[in-house]
Amino acid sequence: MGANVRNEVSTAYPTHFSPTDFLPPWPTDPNAIDAAYKTAYLVKYDTNGQFQWKKALQGDVNLYNKDSFIYDITIDSNDNIHFIAGFLNGTHLDNTITVPSTFTNAYQYYAVKFDTAGNYNSTLLPVTGHFAEPSFTFRYDEPRNRYLIGGFRSRVNANEDIPLTYDGTAFTENAYILAIDATNGNEIWRREMEATAIANDNRIYDLVVDETNGDIYISGKLVATGQPGEYIRIKDPKNTSATPFTFNIAVWGNMPFIAKLNSSGTAQWARTPSGYTWSTAQTGDYWGFGLALRGGEVAFATMGSHTIWDGFSINRPQGHQSDPMLMRFSKQTGNVLAMHDIEGSTGNNHMLTAVAVDNDGNYVVGGCYQGNLFTGGGNVGLLGAIGKYDFFVAKLAASVCGTSVSNEEFNKLNVNVYPNPTTDIVNIETAETLQSYEVYNVLGQQIQKGNFNGNTQINLHGATAGTYFIKVTTTQGSADTVKVVKK
Repeated sequence: MGANVRNEVSTAYPTHFSPTDFLPPWPTDPNAIDAAYKTAYLVKYDTNGQFQWKKALQGDVNLYNKDSFIYDITIDSNDNIHFIAGFLNGTHLDNTITVPSTFTNAYQYYAVKFDTAGNYNSTLLPVTGHFAEPSFTFRYDEPRNRYLIGGFRSRVNANEDIPLTYDGTAFTENAYILAIDATNGNEIWRREMEATAIANDNRIYDLVVDETNGDIYISGKLVATGQPGEYIRIKDPKNTSATPFTFNIAVWGNMPFIAKLNSSGTAQWARTPSGYTWSTAQTGDYWGFGLALRGGEVAFATMGSHTIWDGFSINRPQGHQSDPMLMRFSKQTGNVLAMHDIEGSTGNNHMLTAVAVDNDGNYVVGGCYQGNLFTGGGNVGLLGAIGKYDFFVAKLAASVCGTSVSNEEFNKLNVNVYPNPTTDIVNIETAETLQSYEVYNVLGQQIQKGNFNGNTQINLHGATAGTYFIKVTTTQGSADTVKVVKK
């Protein structure tokens, strides 16, 4: 994990990485070079949460150049760690970079790769201004060797317009997407979300990439006032002749959104709520946060109360605030596949902020609540009030006691592989159209991936003898994993 930490002047609460590993208290001299001032670390914990090691990213720092930035680390198939880091003046990353003395209040940003041997490979990014942390999402698209950054240029309020320029061209709208070459940092393309509303407070809170084809999904919240002629659209600010993609807005107010762009940054579809079962609900604040991909669908962590998405809706008593909600959309069309909500107590906003998919295809969600949660009964016990906001984690199972999470039972994919054992070539047979595959060893490490492109064979020529697991996905969104022995 990447950690930004801040020690305190007081010795009462030093920053701990484990019960026995912690930072020393600040020295009395603000000019003193001291490890207590360091604020950026890579930290490793094992699967049981036990501390393994930490590595400071900064070199010698004192009180005046201690601040730093590291956010959204990602790990590729070779266990390399990728992240963007910002530093003030000084020498950092094991003396591999030197930030000029002029950087006293603004960071110099680097795209950093940390390999399994402990070596840094960093690329200076042509950034002036600030990535407004934490309003920032960073992803590595490994098959295309590019970094994707999605976010917005504010921290709290609308129209903060924190300056941000990349490669000499300034961003002018609040919400943006930037694609850059992971080797040299060159810009590939950018997109911005343009709006006519005075309060330009459109925000991108998450971005995920489908590594199979490079499609990009973004989520966040929009603001619409309902005024005649109003629009919100995704534009290419460097190509004014390109036609922007305009959102089809059916309601007004603060609302969640999800959108899909292809690998080249061309918007494919975008969705916002279709309406509300109680008209006054439009005056509420509704936000959208995390995304996760599974098969042919994309899941969206959000919130709602009287919200309608296509043919799905939830109804609460008038005046009931928002409850956590997980929306599931078709990756191909953007059509709503399902809506799942968690009922909470009246009078407080409860929400989902994160979603992930585990190895069994279950959705694991996280969020926050104030009051009571799971008040609607069912198999999950009531989460009681503690008087303040608290976080929670829940699982939406792919199949519990024979009940699927979708309106229809998940596709059951029958896959036949031969020969098995094999020397090199594995033939794949299934009734559906094959799209992609992933090959894993017994340690769970991915050793190969690709698209079928009309072919039905996988070549294991470079793999050593042993047992492997092949996960195949079809164009219909079904998936299955089969065991293959390589002789």
